[in-house]
Amino acid sequence: MSKLKTISRVLLIKEWNVRELESAQKMARIEFDTERLTLDTFINTLRHTEDSLDEKIKGRIANLYVLQMYYDYIETVNNKIILQQAVVNQKEAELSQKTDALIEGYKDKRLIEIMKEKAIKQENLEANRKEQKEIDYLWLSRMR
Repeated sequence: MSKLKTISRVLLIKEWNVRELESAQKMARIEFDTERLTLDTFINTLRHTEDSLDEKIKGRIANLYVLQMYYDYIETVNNKIILQQAVVNQKEAELSQKTDALIEGYKDKRLIEIMKEKAIKQENLEANRKEQKEIDYLWLSRMR
């Protein structure tokens, strides 16, 4: 019985661990999605700025000062995109690491569940053997 209690306690700890890992993975997913959305926003801003610049150039409305402002802004957005891509890559690596840890947590929990099932089967088998011995003893006692 103490073996089963010990396994049950270990299983409870593994379940808590899995819940913590799920929470950490969920937070990492949210952070990754947020950073990815920021990157997409920068990319869309760059596209719209380039389109606007193309319209100004085709319409020949832009003077040198306006063109310089556009090019400076495009360079700034490009730099932000490069930095944001690095952040996204870092968050993606963290998410991957936490997902792998969660998978390992599930595996550990399942292993303990299997051990608990085996311990229960073993206890039931021993209880059945003990009961059968008592039945056999009573039957043999009556025969005498």
